[in-house]
Amino acid sequence: MWRMEHLKAKFKWLEGAWGESVDEFETLLGSVISQTTRLDQIAPVGNMINEYAPSWWTRMCRALVRMVQAAWFHLTKEEAYPVLSAVATFLVILIIGYGLNYMNQESRPKKEKTKHFHTEEWHPEDPHAKTDPPAKPNPQTRLQRALSIMNPHIHELRAESYFGMIRLLKPGCRSLILLVDEQSKEKLMMQFAQYILPLRK
Repeated sequence: MWRMEHLKAKFKWLEGAWGESVDEFETLLGSVISQTTRLDQIAPVGNMINEYAPSWWTRMCRALVRMVQAAWFHLTKEEAYPVLSAVATFLVILIIGYGLNYMNQESRPKKEKTKHFHTEEWHPEDPHAKTDPPAKPNPQTRLQRALSIMNPHIHELRAESYFGMIRLLKPGCRSLILLVDEQSKEKLMMQFAQYILPLRK
């Protein structure tokens, strides 16, 4: 059999090739290889599957390793440092944001589960029975409370107030400068106070 195209192959039946002597078989096979004997029959051939081919996971891992090796050999330090710095900065921002969000959730009051009474001793007109669900905390009220607590520590950045803060600054304390515009000042100040409130100590 000789594959001539993607879907076609030429072949020829070798009659009497088996059972004869080894020399006759080699002579007949040599005539086919040297094209002395023509392959005059054509048969369609489907897609052949290589049983020993590596899996897609192995091919992907090899391609990834080759890509890393090529990048390691061709990239210089001047080209690699900015990329690594940008990736590290992005990861640090994500970690800090997740930490602030986690601490903000920890500072919120936990919701109490409503109690359900199914015993015969309970009566709906009992004044000591607590069947009403607790009131949901208002987000605006929580923001106002955080702002009222943090308001004495927030100052508008002017020359006289800044130098006054420097003189009254305690050892180990730090100042955070928040840049806002006039339109969104109140909203940003309330959000800033809400996220900084768990870190005030």
